[in-house]
Amino acid sequence: MEYTLGPLDQLVTDTINATGGSYTISKADAARILHEALQETAKIKALLVQEVFSFSKEKEIEVYIQHYQVALTHLLDRLYLQQQQEKIVQQAAISFYQNLYQYILSLLSFIEERFSKYFDKSEKVPEIYLALARQELQQRLVPIGEMLEFSGEDAVMAAKVNQKLKDFLDPGADNSITYRGIMFYKDLFRELGDIYSWTKGAGTYSGLEQLLIYLNYNDKEFINDMVNRVNAKLQVLDDLNDKIDHLLIYSKALHQLQFKPDIALLHRHPSVKTQLSNWFAEELGYFDRKMGLLSIPSNNDVKESNPIREKVLCQVSVDQLGIFFRAASDLHLISTPSQKILFETITPLLSTSHRSSLSAESMRSKSYSPEKRDIEIVKDILMQLFRQVGKF
Repeated sequence: MEYTLGPLDQLVTDTINATGGSYTISKADAARILHEALQETAKIKALLVQEVFSFSKEKEIEVYIQHYQVALTHLLDRLYLQQQQEKIVQQAAISFYQNLYQYILSLLSFIEERFSKYFDKSEKVPEIYLALARQELQQRLVPIGEMLEFSGEDAVMAAKVNQKLKDFLDPGADNSITYRGIMFYKDLFRELGDIYSWTKGAGTYSGLEQLLIYLNYNDKEFINDMVNRVNAKLQVLDDLNDKIDHLLIYSKALHQLQFKPDIALLHRHPSVKTQLSNWFAEELGYFDRKMGLLSIPSNNDVKESNPIREKVLCQVSVDQLGIFFRAASDLHLISTPSQKILFETITPLLSTSHRSSLSAESMRSKSYSPEKRDIEIVKDILMQLFRQVGKF
């Protein structure tokens, strides 16, 4: 297959030769190179579309597109390296380079947008592409830094995020950034610029936490901060049931949050959701085992005549059980002096797939402020019971 980037490659070589050492590119050469570069990029765009339709296999198209992606990245890096090495300061020469960059970048952008399915987002971006992206985002750093001046719990986390932005924009930082990396930081800057809309809707998690979870900010330090924050709240609780309730609330809230697909600070690392979900599962398992150990009878208890009752395993959540028993009590299907006594009486006899021991106070309090989703589940269960009774 003919190397269609050959003429464009030669123009880059001509540019390097014309601006190397003590040479200064003439106006005539600059105009010629830019004119030919504009013509070549237009020709290549048309040729790419034509060639792609000649392939019969997806893999062939992918290899073809990524070949051009890598080649154009190499051309841009050669140009950028030349400009940096020669420390070109003449305004006319700088303007010439910028125009030539834009022509080649427009071709790369055309490939990225037109053939996005085959474009390798894990590939390193050209250094000029990164420099221009940093230049664009640098202008937003100060106003975002002002927005991130939080007080309270989020202050330390916000300061760390702001430092991460500064590290990314540092010209002396790692330049082996991928297209995915650029996309992530552009999204992060955009969402942080609208941080107030996140803080307004904050619930179990703060607005900043929700934003970072949404963008899959899977930085190890951020995960540790999240875990430490939940742990700190567990430390002030003495009752194991309350600790389990607290963890379940956080776990449930996590799974109800929005997550932007195919994005991550560290693309090859587990997502924020996966890491936090695993931690919640481990903690809940630990407290459940601890609860089971505490419920093992002592030798004195074994000698007592009262037999140990086997608990009834319910395949619904504690919240849903609370809704069911409260409704039954309100309809006087179950009669007790008070609903408090009702829940204290029934909870020792029940368990769920997630909890071996239930909290009467927790079940009672949640029955007074049930979530819509739990109400719908209970209604669905009652309809299933209705149909089942009809079969008797």
